[in-house]
Amino acid sequence: ETACRCCRVAANGPRPLDCCPMPTETRADTAAADSAQQDGNVGETARAQDRAAVPVPRTVVAATLLVLAVYVRTLYPTVPGGDAGELIVEAWTMGTAHPPGYPLFTMLGYLWSHALPIGSVAYRVNALAAVFGAAAAGFLAMAVLETVTGLPEKDGDAVEPRRRDIAVAVAAAMVYAFSPLVWYYSVQGEGV
Repeated sequence: ETACRCCRVAANGPRPLDCCPMPTETRADTAAADSAQQDGNVGETARAQDRAAVPVPRTVVAATLLVLAVYVRTLYPTVPGGDAGELIVEAWTMGTAHPPGYPLFTMLGYLWSHALPIGSVAYRVNALAAVFGAAAAGFLAMAVLETVTGLPEKDGDAVEPRRRDIAVAVAAAMVYAFSPLVWYYSVQGEGV
């Protein structure tokens, strides 16, 4: 027999909230969650299980891939101006750039530029910056989605993301990704 997380009533019985968005769970899980709340362990375990159960929406993945596609389409094909030339050379040779040196970008750029056999070295390192920029936009979308949908309802349970929540998260990621400075630094190997 199952019970709704939001309403705490049997699934085959009357539901006080017709618009309840929560999936059902076993009565034993509901009883365990209730006893944990009564024990004062409002518990990270219950919240972690709720967060782990929410998959990454396909819309967020599609938006991240769209950002990556636009970045790859607008990549610098060669060495851009500024410090990018130095950082591209340092990524290729595993050298040390001027302070702060961007050690993580240099090490990952070395691995990426030697593993990816497409185009020039500059193009490869620029592509790595595009991947990092698109990933940052995707993580921002997930953070916004977690913030918007992670707000507890009246009974303390988080709700599943709604279309509006996903749209807000994707819009935030797009505004970030296509802002002039982020876009500029995401298509050249100057370390994002």
